[in-house]
Amino acid sequence: MARLMRAQRPDLSFILLNRVAAQMRHVPTRPGFLPVLGDMHAIPLAAGSVDGVLFSWALCHADHPAALAEAARVVKPGEFLFLYELIRTRGDNALFEQHLHARAYPVAELLGMCEAAGFALELFLAPAADGAQMRALFAHDPALHDAIFSDLRPAVWKLVRKPAAPSAMEGPTP
Repeated sequence: MARLMRAQRPDLSFILLNRVAAQMRHVPTRPGFLPVLGDMHAIPLAAGSVDGVLFSWALCHADHPAALAEAARVVKPGEFLFLYELIRTRGDNALFEQHLHARAYPVAELLGMCEAAGFALELFLAPAADGAQMRALFAHDPALHDAIFSDLRPAVWKLVRKPAAPSAMEGPTP
């Protein structure tokens, strides 16, 4: 995904964070791509050091509030968080967790977590999706695929990091 984004926007640089060293071998070895071995719950970057964070089918495997709080910590105020995640339209996560070790939340619940972390919604899309690749992974048990994914759909979110509120110690601005 970063390679495709960089092709469209060669002015951007990417810090690609992953906690799995074997997956880091796929990071391009050219300018504009910096691999960082680390966890989204404790991002090894300074506060306010990046213009944006993208979670692409990763947040579903995280402690959502903790990962969102870390994203808010490293994103500059006024900058963005993109999410490409599954949302739950109904039902629960029992089969999703059992088979894919993942969780999906209804829109309102995930939005509440984002807002609690300091983000404001700017854009939300829930486009129709072609689930052929995931269906192929469950070719051995199509009924299981349907049971897991029938109440899920992909969504794209753009959220903006709210400016930090002044502390009570600072007092009003003159």
